[in-house]
Amino acid sequence: MKNLLKILLGILFLSMGIEIIPAPFDTGMIELQQPDETTFTGRIWGDEFFYWAETEDGYRFVQSGDEWYYYAQLDENGEFTATEYKVEIDEPPSESYKLERTQARIDEINQMIEEFIEQVELNKEWFSQKQAEAQGQPVTLKVGLILIEFQDVKHFEDEEYRPDGYLTSDFDSMMFSNNFWYDITAPTPHPENELLFGSFSDYWNQMSLGKLIIEGHVANPTDESTGVPSG
Repeated sequence: MKNLLKILLGILFLSMGIEIIPAPFDTGMIELQQPDETTFTGRIWGDEFFYWAETEDGYRFVQSGDEWYYYAQLDENGEFTATEYKVEIDEPPSESYKLERTQARIDEINQMIEEFIEQVELNKEWFSQKQAEAQGQPVTLKVGLILIEFQDVKHFEDEEYRPDGYLTSDFDSMMFSNNFWYDITAPTPHPENELLFGSFSDYWNQMSLGKLIIEGHVANPTDESTGVPSG
């Protein structure tokens, strides 16, 4: 999915002459809250490739799949990962203070950036060719969506509405439908009752000024008894 998004970014933005650069962000020192409502002050900054999170005392931290913030350590690849110590609840381990990735990991990420830029250029050439072949008509990109459930991140469930999680039709609608919108005169079509302003396909069609149509479906088998995709 990440590779697909990279391809789409390259196609849509570079085909319109817009330069792709990392999008930096910086929250500044803000109040963050643990699931038990414990609060602490921290800062999160970086871009799509490099990012950091640090308490006001200088201890690096990460947010785990269980939504808790933990003080950071390095994994076997030299990347930030969670310790067992929760921010503001446990004593911070000394190794988390001003922790940095290993040089090997930094080199690996820099290589990823170079490959991303190279792929964007290839995507630009591909899309230009497809535009020429389309002779002024929109380019249609057909994709398959593979859903993966990670062990440390529990999928959404609702006892009444979605007891087994999102349906395959939910993913298909939110990704590939046309005009899948929230309407003030009717309930939102989003499974978690959030406001919805178009599907994935709608978004990229608008971003490309109508030059790209994305069609696709969920490739995972569907459980016939529940309607939920297997992952």
